[in-house]
Amino acid sequence: MTAAPAKPGFKPTEVAKVIEPLIDEANLLIVDRDPEEDKTTTPSSEALLSKARDNVQYLFNRIWQLKRVIVKDAVCAELPEKEIYRLPREKPIPAERQLTRWEQFAKEKGIQSKKKAKKVYDEATGEWKPTYGYRRAKDDTKDWLIEIKDNQDPNKDYFAERVQQKKERVAKNKYQQMKNEERAAKTNGKNIDGDDIPIGVGGRTELASKDQLTYQIHKTKVSTASAGKFEPTMKGEKKPKLGIKRKFDSNEHSVKDEKEKQLKILSNMNAKKPKILQSRVAASEQAIQKAIAAETGENSSTRREKKKPKGRSQNSIHRQQHYQAVKKGKAPPPKRGGKNTKRPGKK
Repeated sequence: MTAAPAKPGFKPTEVAKVIEPLIDEANLLIVDRDPEEDKTTTPSSEALLSKARDNVQYLFNRIWQLKRVIVKDAVCAELPEKEIYRLPREKPIPAERQLTRWEQFAKEKGIQSKKKAKKVYDEATGEWKPTYGYRRAKDDTKDWLIEIKDNQDPNKDYFAERVQQKKERVAKNKYQQMKNEERAAKTNGKNIDGDDIPIGVGGRTELASKDQLTYQIHKTKVSTASAGKFEPTMKGEKKPKLGIKRKFDSNEHSVKDEKEKQLKILSNMNAKKPKILQSRVAASEQAIQKAIAAETGENSSTRREKKKPKGRSQNSIHRQQHYQAVKKGKAPPPKRGGKNTKRPGKK
């Protein structure tokens, strides 16, 4: 099959390549492997545009060799699902939405939901209003009067009950929504532990926590030849919490440092007695006191009786006598002031 002759002003659709390029139809990717003619000079913009045009044409020729389908009167090519070249992505490919419990139940039982109109006619106002939401038709929350039955309590606040019921419905819907999201996350495999998943090309960052990301970034930085010494720090970057490394003194010290270290150890030894020696001294003192008490015939009860009973000190007695004299007017009251105040009888 020969290529159709190109029209004047247009390049041919057939593109010749020296080396077969890498084609990934799933990602619409082409990697040109042809060697450059002259590596010493920078190619011109016309040469780059011509090369880009040839590569795009080559890619489209390969795409139209795939299986074709018609979608809404348009001829389309079915791209393969398997990828050859893994491209980096900021976010993972969104998974298919999981059915809720009600949707799953309706599907099993064959229940088909009937779509309601977005607007209905309100006979009270004579207007077309939304079926749901703001300013909806038949909004019972706007009623200023609530009809009660004969068997209901007339003293009950039914307005407050209606508000409370609405809050309960909203809370129930939110709870059911959270349960559906949790079930869908488990089905999609988002509950997998992401410790062993790398953060490189195609990494699933939604499975890693902030601490894990920080640790992975730290590992990437210290893997360089300089152990991360010259790596730039991003704005707001936090350092990971690593283990405390043990620090050892150098084996080589100067004579002065070694002398100070030994003197310090010696001073600490002389400053306080060992605990064993202190306990032995205390035990010997107790034994001496017991021996003296045994020789004199005294015991602990007699020693307590000989102790002087506690009473008021002499200073407190003089202070009480002085205040009694002040009350009777026989002595001047004491002066209270700052630093410059002088006590009576002192210069």
